This record gives sequence, structure tokens and C-alpha cells, in this order.
Amino acid sequence: MVKSPGPEQIAVQRVDLASLLESSGDAIVGETVSGVINVCNRAAAALYGYSGHDLLGRPAEILIAPPRRAEEAANRARVLAGDDVPGYLAQRLRRDGTAIYVSLVLSPILDSAGTVTGFITAAHPVSEPKSLDDRAAGADADGPAPSQDETDRRLQAHTDAEFAKERAQVIKAQDRFQDRMGEEREHEQVQVSQAQDRFQVVMATERAKERVQVHQAQDRFQDRMREEREHEQVQVSQAQDRFQAVMGAERAKERVEVNEAQDRFQVRMREEREQEQLQVNEAQDRFKVMTATGAAQARTDREQLQAQLNQGSGWRSSASLPVASPTTSTICSP
Repeated sequence: MVKSPGPEQIAVQRVDLASLLESSGDAIVGETVSGVINVCNRAAAALYGYSGHDLLGRPAEILIAPPRRAEEAANRARVLAGDDVPGYLAQRLRRDGTAIYVSLVLSPILDSAGTVTGFITAAHPVSEPKSLDDRAAGADADGPAPSQDETDRRLQAHTDAEFAKERAQVIKAQDRFQDRMGEEREHEQVQVSQAQDRFQVVMATERAKERVQVHQAQDRFQDRMREEREHEQVQVSQAQDRFQAVMGAERAKERVEVNEAQDRFQVRMREEREQEQLQVNEAQDRFKVMTATGAAQARTDREQLQAQLNQGSGWRSSASLPVASPTTSTICSP
């Protein structure tokens, strides 16, 4: 199993890549698709008369001679379209405004999906091409002047040789650069995958922990609810017991009050019966007295009547008189 690189190894690789760019003798300049410089090595800064990283963030066209800007824009359009642009002789501007000739190779910068995200140029200074008059004067001094076609052929051969040499060097540098970038992408992908795996592990651990916490919280809630129900049941039972005790005490109290009322009623009834009995006895005594009195009065009346009869004072008249009944007179006398 290949061990994934650590942060220190990646930092070392990035330093190596930066060292590779800085140690190159070619003037390497990288730019975005919109034409902003984002990469510049020491050789490029020295060639174009800038110091340090003064070129970073500036438009790339400040390095291109105005008459050649249309040609450079066309070459970049070809690269964007996927065409392979061979090396060519270009004219560049230094910071002080002087023009220099360079042998230049234009290459695309591709992302992992193969999309062009920028351009990189590798330039090598060359001597300024001689004019036709200079070439003719040199030919007269050294021998017969070559024909125009021969001169063009030799110039083209020399230029092609220069371009081939420069392009080989640039291709090697680009290959090394792409290899480094590929390795960095692979290492970064490994790190991203490992980070994602660690994130998934952490998330799974967190979810498991949260699930355990939720179960524990549910258990505590169930226990608390059960304890509350048991406590409420005890309170209800105690309340029922107190109610039964109160009801028992109330019933006992009511039973005592009923018994006392019954006793009072019995005493009152007995007293009333005794009072009525006393009144009946008194009435009977009074009746007896009245009866005895009436009987005595009747005897007296009879005796008087008998006496009158005996005296012979009109038997018939006396006989026609009503004789009062002792019982009737006694009863009606009240």
C-alpha cells in the first residue's frame, strides 16, 4: 500500500516545483485565459527588466510589442481551440520600452478535466535578425552574395534549429511541470479522499454518539415518567386513603349524631308519653271526682225529691217533673 504524502512532503514538492521554475534559464511567464500574469520566474523578470514579482497581476500585453499583439491574440485563440502552435520568433518589450527578439513557445495550462485554464510561455533571447542590406554587405566582403532564396532558407533553417532546441527544452520543462502537477493533484486527491474518509468516520461516530445520547435521553425520560406515574399513583392512593378516612370519620360522626338524635327522640317520646300518661291519669282522677260528686248530688236530689213526694205535695205534678240522671248530669255539667 502506497503511503500518502504528509503536509511536509507536499510542501517540499511545491518548493521543488518553485525551484524548478526559478532555476530554468528560460523566461517562463504564466497567464490566465483573460490575460493576467500569475506566474513569473527570475529569468523572465531579468529578461524584461522587472524586479522580484512586479509582473504578477499585470496584463500580459505589456510584454508584447504593439505591432505583434494581434498576432499573439491569434496564437492564443488557436491554443484555446486545441491547436498546436509551433515555436516562433516574437518581439517583446522591456520595462524601459526597448524591443527585444525572443524565441518563444506558447503552451496551454490544462486542469484535470483537460480544460484550458491559462497559457504559459517560455522565451529565450535571440540576436536581432539582420536586414537585407547588412546581409548583402557581409556577402560582398566574404565572397559572392547568396541569393535571396538561399538567404531565406538559411535563416529559416537557423530559426527552425533554434526553435527546435528551445521547444525541446520547453517541452521537457513542461513535462516536468505536468508531472509535478500530476503528482501534486494525486497527492491532494489522496489527502481529500482521506479527509473525506476521516470526515465520514467522524460523522458516523458523532451520529452513533448522538444516537446513544438520544436513547439515553429517552430512557431517562421513560424512567422519569415512570417515577412520576408511580409518585402520582402513591399520591392518589394516599388521597383515596385520606378520603376514606375522612368519609369513615364523617360516617362515624353522622352515626353518633343519628344515635344521639334517636336517643333524644326516645327520651322526648318517653317524656311525652309520661306527660300524656300523667295527663290521662289526672283526667281520670278528675273524672272520678266529678263522677263521685255527680253521684252524691244525684243522691241528694233524689232524697229531696223523695222527701217532697213523701210530703204529698201533688204526686202527679211531681211525677210529671223530669228526673235528672246522675250520670247524664255529671257528664254534661262541665
